[in-house]
Amino acid sequence: VRRGKHFEGVTYREAYQTVLEIGTGLISLGVGKDDRVALICDNRPEWILVNLALQGIGAPDVPRDTAVPLPELQGIFDDSRPEFVIVENEETLDRIRPALDKFPFISAFFVMEGESRAQENVYALDDVIIEGKTQLAEGSRALLETAERVSPEDVCTIVYTSGTQGIPKGTILTHANFAYLFEVVPPLLELTEEERVLSFLPPWHLFERAIDYLVFTLGASMSYTSPKDVLRDLAEEKPTFFASVPRVWTAIYERAQREIRRQRHPLDDLLSGLVGRAMVYRKAINRRHGRYPFPSETDGGRVSLWRDITANFAAYRLADLLVFSRLRRMLGGELRGAVFGGGHLPEHVEDFLDLAGLEVLEAYGMTEAAPVLTIRLFGGTLYTAGKPIPGTEIQLLDKFLNPVPPGTQGVIYARGPQIMKGYTNAQLTARVLSPSADGQPLKWYNTGDFGLITPTGDLKIIGRVGDDFKLLNGEWVIPQPVEDMIRTSQYIDEVMLVGADKKFVGALIFPEWDNLLRYAEERHIGLPEKVPEAQRAVLAEHKEIRDLIGKEIRDRVSREKGVRPWEEVVKFAIIPQ
Repeated sequence: VRRGKHFEGVTYREAYQTVLEIGTGLISLGVGKDDRVALICDNRPEWILVNLALQGIGAPDVPRDTAVPLPELQGIFDDSRPEFVIVENEETLDRIRPALDKFPFISAFFVMEGESRAQENVYALDDVIIEGKTQLAEGSRALLETAERVSPEDVCTIVYTSGTQGIPKGTILTHANFAYLFEVVPPLLELTEEERVLSFLPPWHLFERAIDYLVFTLGASMSYTSPKDVLRDLAEEKPTFFASVPRVWTAIYERAQREIRRQRHPLDDLLSGLVGRAMVYRKAINRRHGRYPFPSETDGGRVSLWRDITANFAAYRLADLLVFSRLRRMLGGELRGAVFGGGHLPEHVEDFLDLAGLEVLEAYGMTEAAPVLTIRLFGGTLYTAGKPIPGTEIQLLDKFLNPVPPGTQGVIYARGPQIMKGYTNAQLTARVLSPSADGQPLKWYNTGDFGLITPTGDLKIIGRVGDDFKLLNGEWVIPQPVEDMIRTSQYIDEVMLVGADKKFVGALIFPEWDNLLRYAEERHIGLPEKVPEAQRAVLAEHKEIRDLIGKEIRDRVSREKGVRPWEEVVKFAIIPQ
């Protein structure tokens, strides 16, 4: 746990005692089994301790972040009807409370950082802990006795994902959904109690939450940080493993590329040449070990492979010494592996990370799968999400619900012990969960994703059902792979491809404004002072900025990068909001 400038250790005995005190205090203040508790908090150590206390009580949590828009929060509360609300600090409480006054079912608020206001039914976490200590000193076993009555099939959490036409979509997950992952995932990722894990993703996202749970079940160590401090704390804490999202790795890739480009001539050309030759070596090694998903990528006779390996080995070693060893040190120097979810990486970024000696593993899943269906293992097939975890089944179906052959695109259906109980909305549940025809009690879940099974037996994600569109010439465009490529730019935060029934593909660009403003300042582009909206409006139309964004797109979306001619972006618009 970071205390000021340094991390301080907390033992499992201390953490257990704190969970016991929080849980006992909450019970004393009225929280009971099956009471729903909203947990409005960002990533911090107290989150997991409060969450574990709620699990011991058998009180399902309804988690969100502190920046949740008030209309969205009102919709969540109206749907889930939580009896209690736990918030991170008084600032969050003051922001959200006026929007919640219309809900009479809320009995009390608890604040992790702040003071109690008993007359307003607001209690500080410190006072909850004091109450818990008092009850424990008097011999209370309330939490332990309540925990014994919690069943694996009881609801553990209700997580709200993006709604359908404004309808709240609360995903109901049980303790059994998570317990299954604790059994099968650690051996797959070779996780042990010796791991040092860095936690920086939002805990209300199931991916980070699952990793946190795994760390606790293993008895490994975990350090908490924030996205803005992650590079500093990677170097300080030297983690062996962590959970991430694609954006983390595209940012690291872009940073490494900038470091190479900013070297003085001719060193920049020398380093680029070394990296290029090192890539030839590494790809030859991967072809030799069958790490590519399709036969066309594994072609090449033994003589060709041997030539690529021997001719470029020295360049590979030198590039590793001058470039990649520095990158690994930046990440702490002891990183054994990392897993990412919530999207996939462009192939050239995966190639670079693999060349750098970084084992970055793609996992596929979603909130409804608590959240893992497949994982690419260490040394597994590149560019894929790997194979289903033990006990999980995957099938790909066409629009008539017939199985598609390997190598053919289909909609991904999944079945396993981790699949949700359902949504809070029964109609939405019926759309995605269907009974098994073979009589098994587990239901098939329609993920809404397109994928295909490669010749290596791995799952490759193609995109979302309904996101694809047809151009006027009849060609179909699947936006996600192209959008992923564009997002690797340091100047682009989000992008949306458009072009249904048009002659060509266009792109709506949502910039990474901090980086774009820095670029403008370095080039003395005149901007209105201290008016962000006006600055963005000027940048969105400025020729030099448009030229920059156009070049960023062209450098990433081209036939050389594997993009089909009709998928290339012809026009784009920069969105200033």
